[in-house]
Amino acid sequence: MSTLAERAMAEMARAEAEHERTSQEAAAAARKHDAQIAARALRRLGVHPEEIEVDGDRGEARADGLTFRGFVRYGDDMLQIVAPCPDCGETVGSYAISDLFDLGRVLRYQERRESNWIISHNCPARKCAGQSTQPQPLSQAEQLVALIRQIARNEAENAVAELVPER
Repeated sequence: MSTLAERAMAEMARAEAEHERTSQEAAAAARKHDAQIAARALRRLGVHPEEIEVDGDRGEARADGLTFRGFVRYGDDMLQIVAPCPDCGETVGSYAISDLFDLGRVLRYQERRESNWIISHNCPARKCAGQSTQPQPLSQAEQLVALIRQIARNEAENAVAELVPER
């Protein structure tokens, strides 16, 4: 017969193993979900379903030579391009992409080999070169589009708030 301490340690080991297994299953399900969101968002941008390759294991979708991750923001399917940083090669993600304009902006920055398209990346190569990792200011047209989107979001939130009674 085992001691109380041995039984407690065995139970703790079993519970930890179960937690690890369920955590891995949940992470795999989340990656598949993210890939499905990316595929849905790509279809919304006009990509035909047969042109989309979904990789649920990696949580990504590929189309036209580009790799995307999907996520939901404010109830909308959004995309993020996943690619190597042009300076250090680390895999990074782009700013949120909700439409063709956003995609075009990210692709333009990528084409120019600028790091403005990268979100939350503290690039060691740029630090060593003494360059800023901060994005360049948006053009007036880009600022106007961002402002219009913010106004539309605010109006939608206000309309929902009027429909939902306060508790």
